[in-house]
Amino acid sequence: MTYLQVPMRPKSELAIEQGNKIMTTRGKPLGASGDTFSAAGIVQVLLGTFDLSVKYVMDYFYDMEGFGTPEEFQKEWMSINWGRWQPDKVKVCNVFVPIWTSSMLRLTVREAIIARLAMIPYKPMEFEL
Repeated sequence: MTYLQVPMRPKSELAIEQGNKIMTTRGKPLGASGDTFSAAGIVQVLLGTFDLSVKYVMDYFYDMEGFGTPEEFQKEWMSINWGRWQPDKVKVCNVFVPIWTSSMLRLTVREAIIARLAMIPYKPMEFEL
């Protein structure tokens, strides 16, 4: 287990402090499952990572990122990324929880993501053969 240095913006720190942010999407993994870092004065444990497009994160995981709407997520993303919006870009989603709750978790990251995806309404894709 490694202690990581993870920079967070003040808005993210506040969302973590309020218990609204349990994921950060970055260009690379923060570390390995079980690694720790401090945010908002609270020690967090990294549960794991998975890759998704930025648009998918915006549409279905904006709340885990600490935002109230997909539009808020997009606005913040663009402010961090010099005004660029690249919805198809695949990034790494880093999932974490405060260390005192991690011992109570019994789901693996994979199981938690599958459960989360099961709550997303099914939208059949239309295509021609």
